Amino acid sequence: MRGPAIVQFASFLAAIILAMAGVHPAGAQGTGAHPIVSQVPGPPAPGAQMPVVPAIIPPSWLANGQPTDDAEVALEALVNAASQGLDPADYDAQRLAGGLQLARENRLSPEALAGLDADITASIERYLTDLHHGRLSPAVLKHRFDAPATPRFDVREHIVQSRQAGLLAAGLLAAEPQVPMYRALREALDTYRAMGDHPAWQQTLPSL
Repeated sequence: MRGPAIVQFASFLAAIILAMAGVHPAGAQGTGAHPIVSQVPGPPAPGAQMPVVPAIIPPSWLANGQPTDDAEVALEALVNAASQGLDPADYDAQRLAGGLQLARENRLSPEALAGLDADITASIERYLTDLHHGRLSPAVLKHRFDAPATPRFDVREHIVQSRQAGLLAAGLLAAEPQVPMYRALREALDTYRAMGDHPAWQQTLPSL
């Protein structure tokens, strides 16, 4: 077996665990209140009318055709999604990076800028959903584990509140799974991936 195959398998295993990290086993949730995510509202009284909730419109990622600081923060998170066990390609990270570069150079039409703005919103919402909830259900791995219901997490509301407070970077961090092992898993994944870049792993191992 070639050395890289060992590293790839270890990285694959760590990535699977990270993908499941958004599913909190019973008793594994953090005890503190989430700093930004809104709480689950109580059920309405019988016969009560449901309130009309206005649609949340996220602020633009662009100002006068130029990327805002929040756009740069969002792009950095998407480009580095691999450190969270996710694939940057699933969130169009490179395409968005190219679009923001064109915006910096004033080479986009108003229509293209509007499309770029909407695409950033869609990508960061997908990213936060996958980051917070995970992408892999325990049922897929056949471990007979029934995950408990997760608390309500309104991705768009979370982003808007974070941006209005000027705390988007902190908001992205707060959306990570609040389980004690998560940081250690991220560090392990980064370590295994760094091992794969060593020249020694590019050589065929001697036969035993």
